[in-house]
Amino acid sequence: MARRSPVLHLHQRAEAVLQTYGDDQGGCPVVQTYGPVELEYAALRKGCVLLDMPQRATLEVTGADRVEFLGRMVTQETKKWEPYTSRRSFWLSRTGRIEADMRMTLLPECVRLDMDVHVAAGSLKSLSAYIITEDAAISDRTEELHRLALHGPGAIEVLRGVAEQRGGAGVGAVLETIKPGEAALVGIAGASVLVERADSTGEIGLELTVATAEAERVYTTLVQHGSHPPGPAVLGVAGVTVEGRAAGVGGGSGGGVMMGGHRVAFRPAGWAAWNIARIEAGTPVHLIDFGGQSLPAETGVLNDRVSFTKGCYLGQEIVARMHSLGHPKQKVVGLRCVVRRMKVAAADATMEAPEVEAPVQPVSGSQVFAKPAEGAELGDPIGVVSSATTSPLLGDAPVCLATVKFKHIAEGATVLVEAGGAEGGLIEATMLAELGPLASRPKAG
Repeated sequence: MARRSPVLHLHQRAEAVLQTYGDDQGGCPVVQTYGPVELEYAALRKGCVLLDMPQRATLEVTGADRVEFLGRMVTQETKKWEPYTSRRSFWLSRTGRIEADMRMTLLPECVRLDMDVHVAAGSLKSLSAYIITEDAAISDRTEELHRLALHGPGAIEVLRGVAEQRGGAGVGAVLETIKPGEAALVGIAGASVLVERADSTGEIGLELTVATAEAERVYTTLVQHGSHPPGPAVLGVAGVTVEGRAAGVGGGSGGGVMMGGHRVAFRPAGWAAWNIARIEAGTPVHLIDFGGQSLPAETGVLNDRVSFTKGCYLGQEIVARMHSLGHPKQKVVGLRCVVRRMKVAAADATMEAPEVEAPVQPVSGSQVFAKPAEGAELGDPIGVVSSATTSPLLGDAPVCLATVKFKHIAEGATVLVEAGGAEGGLIEATMLAELGPLASRPKAG
């Protein structure tokens, strides 16, 4: 059964563009955009956006042996783990394949596991099968707990304006001290909200977990606070209306929060704007850039998810053997493409010019080739693109994440990438052998 967000009716009322995340049977409707993606992306880079994330699932591990049990199961070290902190880890099959890419957050009473909604049921079953004598239990809390997120340099300002401190060791009442990998418990509109710092776009990222029954109240409170002027916010067909004026979503004029004495952009946004920013940041996503048959060494995020000094865990022999051999057969890398434009039909039929120029862009599934020597023929593909976008930070130059055969991976290597269908041909790209920012905000001055 497809999962539905508790605030889906608000997105529908605001006439958001929705798309199913996953297949029609097991997927869920996710907002792609409320209006122009460019405005939502600009708000993410300059201020703050609010995302609804029904595609994320939550498993909860309880019991006195919960941390010790996870330590024997997952790829990340769990020793010396402080409450209200998170660690990234893989949960593997016996053959070392990735079943789940998780963010594990230690709380006083449990460990929360954040993962893609499509792998939650399988992970619950496979992890639970290894509980023998341990005082541990795993439950699926996905329908009871809902995920929202704030992304952008103004994310902390938005949250600080509505949050009431509830707890969180090492974080304290001042939310601006929260660092990546840390968490805090706050109150918003009377609801208890777990806040986790998880940067995925090159900007501040705050993941919010709230009881599903209270998600709508928290969501509308955040929208109301970010809107300008502040006032009773109503999500309507035209967007968020404040005292009769559109603000924050859809075709509205946009809201704002105060940063450094001036107001910056705020608006609810969708997957499309976040996806552009996370590709620019070189952030791969499980089931998009690597999948259930991938090995940890192939993901490009091996060192962030795997400890090579911890004790045994499921699949460790395969991971250790590959590590000792030196490399996998293939790996996710970044590609920065040159800008090349071609004429395409204008989206608006009323425009005087029937054609406009647009950048040629690779798409998911585009093949990657080694650049042949002058006069030589093009060889067989060496890789395939998994995520691609045109980067506003690079003047619309395409950037991609791609899985490439290891023997062809070299920092700064020039490759050719399929783009724009049959008419687009091939465009040159420079390879980043280690994942990191594919595009960065220009430094002031």
